[in-house]
Amino acid sequence: MKWKTLQHNGILFPPAYEAQGIKIKIKGEAVNLNVNQEEMVYQWAKKKDTPYAQDKVFQKNFTADFAKTLDLKFKKISYENIDFSNAYKIVDKEKDLKEMMTKEEKKVNCCKEKRITRETQIKVWNRHHGWKRSRGRKLHGRTSWNIHWERRASN
Repeated sequence: MKWKTLQHNGILFPPAYEAQGIKIKIKGEAVNLNVNQEEMVYQWAKKKDTPYAQDKVFQKNFTADFAKTLDLKFKKISYENIDFSNAYKIVDKEKDLKEMMTKEEKKVNCCKEKRITRETQIKVWNRHHGWKRSRGRKLHGRTSWNIHWERRASN
């Protein structure tokens, strides 16, 4: 058998979004956003220079999902009704700050990301020592306990 070890680092969830006070206008009216709405606007603003943001279907789908989170008076809005300029400014500022970082600062950020990844490692399955039981979770319709014994029997 070619493989000796399978290492699974687990699922990595991004940190919770922290509100930045992003403001938008819909049909010229200032709208206060909750954290979920603000995160949607922020993520949209990050895509502004991509082909996705220029795609009419993508815009329509985003607007439909975003409208579901708004008050009733904004349920029938179109993409053109929303002014994202404040969000775009925040994203552009972040991009500029990232570009102006020194190599040392970039290295520190990289080390932080690697540390977070290491902290989320969940399990290492070592074929040499046999498959370990994984709290009875089902894998391919069988519990890992069954896989443990099937693997042992096939060796």
